[in-house]
Amino acid sequence: MMWESHDGKPDGAESLGRRERMLRSYVRSLGSVAMVFMGGVGSRVLARTCHDVLGDRMIAVSPCGGTIAAEAQESARAWCDSQGIELLLPDFDNLQVPGLADNRRNRCDLCRHALFSELQIIARARGLGYVAEPSDADEVAARPTLLRAATDLNVKSPLMHVGLGAREVRELALRMGEDPEPPSQPICLAAQVERGVGITPDRLARVEFARALVASLGLVGVRVDLVRGDGEVALVRAARSEAGTEAAARIHTEGSLRCELVHGLLGLGFGRVWLELGEGPAGDTQGGDGGTEAPQA
Repeated sequence: MMWESHDGKPDGAESLGRRERMLRSYVRSLGSVAMVFMGGVGSRVLARTCHDVLGDRMIAVSPCGGTIAAEAQESARAWCDSQGIELLLPDFDNLQVPGLADNRRNRCDLCRHALFSELQIIARARGLGYVAEPSDADEVAARPTLLRAATDLNVKSPLMHVGLGAREVRELALRMGEDPEPPSQPICLAAQVERGVGITPDRLARVEFARALVASLGLVGVRVDLVRGDGEVALVRAARSEAGTEAAARIHTEGSLRCELVHGLLGLGFGRVWLELGEGPAGDTQGGDGGTEAPQA
């Protein structure tokens, strides 16, 4: 049975344990898979399940290059090594996908179609039956187009298939001893470039350097998005989390830290810096208005 949507809440007697058994049964029915591994909670839960059920008849594949942050492959390698899971790190320059660099609303659809096509080639070369990806039922309910490429290319979405929502995936992660929190930074750098702003290697590098700056200042739960404005604006946001709240308070109260952050971002080539602290990131930035302009150098 295909579950098309789910609100992340238990369905009465349908316990999490039963859904986990359904997941394992469905994965077993696939026989062998090449799994898209992006490092998030869903990726780790699905990879652990596939490896436990299928053993060496599964591999994890984490794309490198293009809009994918360099730190993502290092994290993927370390995690898969710790689990004894074979990991492939193929080059994937998604900036070459026609239309993707325009950064329109269909950017993710274009990327997923190209990525799944590459994984199908890998799966066939390794004699694996299917490509699997880690979208959960809540993600698909919120963004139905997520399934477009998967449906077109017969890519399997096991978490969604058995109706596991985001909350249940986090609960499964806890059962497995995994961190149930999503990564503090998006794996795809393009998610930090406002829709409609063209994606270029220079802009991606600026966003990635901004990540490194934030990390060097110890600001956990803070991200920097590139948005339109008077020139290219660095929009600094704090997540709705304990770490994000603490980081926002430090930026507000520690003048030297705030100056180091602002001057560092200006030094990376941003024309202005806006601080929008207290509001967490919710996917791609859709506008740069409403923040507080930071002092200029």
